[in-house]
Amino acid sequence: MAMFDYSAGAGLYPCKTVRRTSRLRYKRFDSVAEALRFAIEDMPVSMLRGSVLEVEEARYNGQQMRELYDADAYPLPRRGRQKKLSRFHNPGFLVPVGVGCATSSAYSHLR
Repeated sequence: MAMFDYSAGAGLYPCKTVRRTSRLRYKRFDSVAEALRFAIEDMPVSMLRGSVLEVEEARYNGQQMRELYDADAYPLPRRGRQKKLSRFHNPGFLVPVGVGCATSSAYSHLR
């Protein structure tokens, strides 16, 4: 990737959601690095795809924002994404292999 100025000012246009329940609107940042940090680390993953980052008349889509954030030249420390889990996700519930499925011997009488 060519040299990129992460210190330039940037505007972030989050995508519009179908239900329009999101309160995220256009936001101006002092630097591209701060805008990328917000987009990648703080915005819901589902909103990144349709979002646009505008830097000095150039526009970057969600995939391009991700590439700029992942680049070695990115100047800020990465905090890591706080995953927005669905209400069906339960990380404390793990099922051992063969338990709880119709192929296990415990359920052989159901076949």
